[in-house]
Amino acid sequence: LWLYTRSLILSLLPPAVSLVAVVGLLGSLDVLGYGLDPMSILVPFLVFAIGVSHGVQMISGWMGEVMYGGDTDDKGRPVVPAPAVPHGVDSMEAAQRTFRRLLVPGALAVITGSVSFATILLIAIGIVRETAITASIGMAIMLFTKMILLPVMLSYVRIPNLERYRQRHREAEIKRDKVWRFIARATETKPSLAILTLVALLTVWGIYKGHQMKIGDLHPGISELREDARYNVDSLAIAKKFSIGVDKLTVMVEAQPNACVDYAVMKEMDRFAWYVRNLPGVQSVDSLARAMKVIMAANNEGSARWFELSRNNYSMSSSLYHMGGGGKELMNADCTAMPVNIFTTDHKAETIDTIIAGIKDYKPTLPKERFNLRLAAGNVGIIAATNQTVAAAEWPMLFWVYAVTVVLTLLAFRSIVGTLCIIIPLVFVSLLGNAMMAILDIGLKVNTLPMMALGVGVGVDYAIYIYAAMSGFLKTGDSLEEAFYKAMRLTGKAVIFIGATLGAGVCTWIFASLKFQADMGILLTFLFVTNMLGAILILPALARWLLPARLRMGTPSPA
Repeated sequence: LWLYTRSLILSLLPPAVSLVAVVGLLGSLDVLGYGLDPMSILVPFLVFAIGVSHGVQMISGWMGEVMYGGDTDDKGRPVVPAPAVPHGVDSMEAAQRTFRRLLVPGALAVITGSVSFATILLIAIGIVRETAITASIGMAIMLFTKMILLPVMLSYVRIPNLERYRQRHREAEIKRDKVWRFIARATETKPSLAILTLVALLTVWGIYKGHQMKIGDLHPGISELREDARYNVDSLAIAKKFSIGVDKLTVMVEAQPNACVDYAVMKEMDRFAWYVRNLPGVQSVDSLARAMKVIMAANNEGSARWFELSRNNYSMSSSLYHMGGGGKELMNADCTAMPVNIFTTDHKAETIDTIIAGIKDYKPTLPKERFNLRLAAGNVGIIAATNQTVAAAEWPMLFWVYAVTVVLTLLAFRSIVGTLCIIIPLVFVSLLGNAMMAILDIGLKVNTLPMMALGVGVGVDYAIYIYAAMSGFLKTGDSLEEAFYKAMRLTGKAVIFIGATLGAGVCTWIFASLKFQADMGILLTFLFVTNMLGAILILPALARWLLPARLRMGTPSPA
């Protein structure tokens, strides 16, 4: 930030107000009775990073007003580039002007991010909803700190030796002017066609590759931990050397009372256990029927010939008696619920899907009132249910994220073309995000699905700030290329700085001890950077073909 502002106080203000939002967020967690877990532990960092990014926009606007705010053209617009002899305004006036100019785009960006988090509530899983509430509260607090607290603090800031500060800033802007002119060529016909052609090709590739993205874990062990973590190493050794493992799927057999001494029911259970044992990914199966067969053989000198279910209900009752307390784990008191424990080789999505599909395909020989299979308990059962919930919530969540973003953008800019220029790059980046998850072998699950919503909520910020500045110049008569050039000079540097800063910040997660955090570091870095590139390249290219000729050519809008 110091390299960006060249001022110690200005470089400290965005982190300071963002820290206020984080402290308020952590305090609200205690009030609500929530805590930090591997999912929500990332939320304070993200709130801080997003707060800094919005603060940079406010700081950048204030700096421009202090240095050049006293100069306007005959239409009341800021002079871009600044005149040879610029004039600024005082800190109070600069803070007021910046607040008024950024009120709509700034509030829209923060509210969109907050709503994006809130849509995660569609996932009917407690820990995910807790994360959604936590993040939404953080964004709401940030709306106050960014839109109210920061301008108030800026009104008290005084830049010493303003003339020297302005001169250094002008020299830097002169050096960057060629960059802004080059980027503004994205509004021309040939460059815009080249950009949109590349976008179309990458979109097709993203859709194709995105279909390869899996729901659930793609690696054995706990995916949140690295492969060499002690738990993952030990669980893999247990699965290889023992007939049981750490991953268990429990299928409950529902039956009529005293079913445990009903030969037909026990035989059907034994048949089901044998069927499941032969499914791919199953390591072993334990059930009441198997335990009764072990007792029967043990009571007959361990003869393998007696390893079978007795047809006599008194003999079966005797087997239950000899089980002692251990039988309680395999049945309830009246034998109406009897678990069949299935130990799997791992809990990868493919393994779970194969086993669940096989269980659903099983056809009992008894009627449902006598033998009814109910899925599922155990850690694998919970993972299977979670994966199904994520699969059901994925598209509704993304629909509501985009629907709310579209509605808020329409209300703010009152332009269908402007909304399309903002939304299309977001959709493009979302498709590439899915493709990136497939390439990196990151499964879509409760940990990663919220990050996709976050990518949309944060990514829209870049486009909103640039389009807000560009539309202002378009409406007062500038051509599209000139309006975009001026928008980049006013907000482009801040947008690029924000994208690079957020990307660099979350990129450090790659070295975290938690594999989940490392994966999210790669994914969020990709989303932040590509959203930034989408705002400065795809948005102007789309505007070239979507805006009416009257606006593109520089004819002022009628009053």
